[in-house]
Amino acid sequence: RGGRSHQLLAVNMRDCDIRIKAISTDELPLALQAYRHYKNDGPHHEEVMNGVALPYELVPGKEVWHEEHALDQDIDTSKYLKLDWDKITGGSEGVGCYFIQLSGRGKVNHRRVVTQSIVQITDIGLAWKFTDKEALVYTYSCASGEALPGTELRLCGANGKISRRATSGADGTARFPRSDDDYY
Repeated sequence: RGGRSHQLLAVNMRDCDIRIKAISTDELPLALQAYRHYKNDGPHHEEVMNGVALPYELVPGKEVWHEEHALDQDIDTSKYLKLDWDKITGGSEGVGCYFIQLSGRGKVNHRRVVTQSIVQITDIGLAWKFTDKEALVYTYSCASGEALPGTELRLCGANGKISRRATSGADGTARFPRSDDDYY
């Protein structure tokens, strides 16, 4: 089980600004599609143009955290910044997906740098196997390792729309038929 924290590493930064948005289930497919461009991950994992930071204001979701830090470490030394999910989510379980943006100015050239991440906080684990004809997905609890029957699974296309749904059975598995047009 995770420690309900997330570590960020700042090197040669004069300051940093941490912003976090909670992304709803309905907003998540499009947020993940946009994030693929930040990661240079095009359709069928083909590399796309150099990734650029997503405009924070255009990422769907509600801002749940904003924190600014002045950093005072020497050149070529690092500083860890720890995000405490209990604090960020107000002590709730905070299950869901979050968009994190860390931005700041460099210590030497004062250039603004941005790094971004999507973090999922959940107890649901997934393992999958693809064949030409189907996708087999196994759902389980990360805490106990036990199968999770009754878990709703949704596959979304590149447009963010749900293309298939399935519910895991008593053994925690669900099956999706596949076609040549599918992209997973």
